[in-house]
Amino acid sequence: MSHWHFMLWGKPFGPLSFDALKELAESKQLLGHHQVRYGDGPWVPASSVEGLFSEHGDQGSGSSHDDCEPISY
Repeated sequence: MSHWHFMLWGKPFGPLSFDALKELAESKQLLGHHQVRYGDGPWVPASSVEGLFSEHGDQGSGSSHDDCEPISY
């Protein structure tokens, strides 16, 4: 199911599946400091979502959006 949303440049995107969200994280388009939410839940840092980032601690903790590529749907 597609219940996940993420915030990028102050704009919400979604809904999308957890697998799609994980693909964004793996491709470094979604970083640990970006805000995500499940359904109508609270916005939380992507780094707090269990299983979203690799177990190697790579949470894309960059502090700016300059290193992000635009996402097209």
